[in-house]
Amino acid sequence: MKYIYNIEKTKDYTEKIDFEEKIGKKAQNLLELAVQGFNVPKFSVVTNKYFREVILDEIKEYNRKEGNEDEISDWNSIFDKNTERKTENIIKVIKEHKIKEEFLAEIENIAENNSYYAVRSSSIEEDSSNFSFAGQFETYLYVKKENIIEKVKEVWISSFSNHVMKYRKEGKINNEINVPAVIIQEMVNSEKAGVGFSVNPVNGNYDEIVISGTYGLGTSIVDGDENGDLFIYNKKTEEIKKEIRTKKIRQVLDFENKKIKTEEINIEDEILNDSEVQELGENIINIEKYYGKPQDMEWAFEKGKLYILQSRPITTLKKANEKTANVIIWDNSNIVESYPEITLPLTFSFIRKAYSDVYKRFSEITGVPPKVVESYQVVYDNMLGLLKGRVYYNLINWYKLLMLFPNSRNNSKFMEQMMGVKKELSEEDINENLLEAEEKMSSWEKFRNRIEKLKAGTTLFLNMFLIENKAKKFYKLIDENLNGKNSRLEEKSVKDLKKYYKFLENKFLKNWEIPIINDFLVMVWFGLSKKAAEKYIKENYKRDISAGDVAGILGYSDVYFSKIFKQLFDDTFINYLTNLRIEKAKVLLKDVSFNIKEVGASVGYTDSNYFTKVFKRSVGMSPSEYRGSV
Repeated sequence: MKYIYNIEKTKDYTEKIDFEEKIGKKAQNLLELAVQGFNVPKFSVVTNKYFREVILDEIKEYNRKEGNEDEISDWNSIFDKNTERKTENIIKVIKEHKIKEEFLAEIENIAENNSYYAVRSSSIEEDSSNFSFAGQFETYLYVKKENIIEKVKEVWISSFSNHVMKYRKEGKINNEINVPAVIIQEMVNSEKAGVGFSVNPVNGNYDEIVISGTYGLGTSIVDGDENGDLFIYNKKTEEIKKEIRTKKIRQVLDFENKKIKTEEINIEDEILNDSEVQELGENIINIEKYYGKPQDMEWAFEKGKLYILQSRPITTLKKANEKTANVIIWDNSNIVESYPEITLPLTFSFIRKAYSDVYKRFSEITGVPPKVVESYQVVYDNMLGLLKGRVYYNLINWYKLLMLFPNSRNNSKFMEQMMGVKKELSEEDINENLLEAEEKMSSWEKFRNRIEKLKAGTTLFLNMFLIENKAKKFYKLIDENLNGKNSRLEEKSVKDLKKYYKFLENKFLKNWEIPIINDFLVMVWFGLSKKAAEKYIKENYKRDISAGDVAGILGYSDVYFSKIFKQLFDDTFINYLTNLRIEKAKVLLKDVSFNIKEVGASVGYTDSNYFTKVFKRSVGMSPSEYRGSV
């Protein structure tokens, strides 16, 4: 065919001809999968040849008849002047264009009357390394044969929409005027679908394939609306681990209304049997082998038949340290305050790099040896994680970072308190994951390591007295570089914005030690405050003490102490004191030589009736009833 490539005919001779420049990266990828024998839904590709050979001439003829001297040789000529008129005329010609019979005949040959199709773009520019164009062009689902031409035109027209034109102009994309190729693909009405990863994206284990699936379409998995069942397939042993969940929704094609319909369900049965998991696993292994890199793919089963919908590289994967491959603890107790909403990948890519640069710099200025800093690069790069659009701390790597500094164990607990971690890392996990390197050190190496830690601690301590002056310099740096003419971002070109960003990155990220040192010192002080408060309360709970008494010992105001007490102990002062007194009372009640009044007085309650009331409210029974039950 002249203008359309049919997958069934094209895949037989793709090895001889490079089609990417004709059909775009997206279609080329699908074609390669089909050539390799993977079951890809049937599709055809409308090249941009028809637009270039037929419609472009009509556009020029239309301008001539209208008396317009508009040059449209390339995109730059459109942006030169009269851009709005030029694009309006182009869109008008495409809409009114009568498709030639030979093109209609080709559509007739590739589409069936009773089928539904997805019509979407496959532009070379859309998937280029320099310009993504992701989401810029239109996509249409549930398209019947008689409406395919109309939707192909709409995809072409989307090349001249305001947002695409703006994208081209800002990116200075001045190649020849063109439209994307258009994929016409049969829609799969799946009974079950989902995603698969050829490498475990959580722990970086290259031997594990991770498969997630649910009933209906895979959109609920991809969009994060449904967790679905989880299967981990071992490439070497073929062992299958399962995490079966209750499936609450099912998304299906509503052909009548041409939309995705969400149905409420409540199904606990596993979505895939072992043979289906194995079939999927083997497909994923072979796709990874073909591309030579880890893959993220989408799959679907329709009438028991497996379809590979698409596959793309996993771009953010880093090989995990084998020592900690099985232990990753995610926590967002503290960072959720900074990133409370869904965080997009572009934002995350920045903050991930920022955390890496800042904490690497923090290690350097506190005297951590250069060789150690270099060996921690993977740790710095993975302080954060993005799970279902939410930013989390990788706590294991935070613990590892703290191990570089003196008093590591206590500091790790201080960190947990400051971050609001609800479940602390166990001593077993600390020993297993954080101290392996130290255990393998010689006596001399251990001694030298302790000396380096002390140097870092001394540097941090000295900064307590210097931080105020350093903070003033830091604020001055911010003020000088974020205000004035440099702040007028709307006046900058894309090139200038990029240059300005690199300037700010160098200025701020490489001078961010003051906020980080301050945070570290606050963390330590936070922890020390808790220890001091805890000690005072335990030594004086028998007396009539108040929150003000503890605040005075720590040098805090009553108001401020009440505020931080809840953060320190995850409870109010009164509840904490009451619970401590009741626990002590329980112990004393086991000794029958003490009467109830004496027990109450021993834990700070001089009024025996009030003691009984408080005890019953806390335990659910009176002191005497409790004594009789133990």
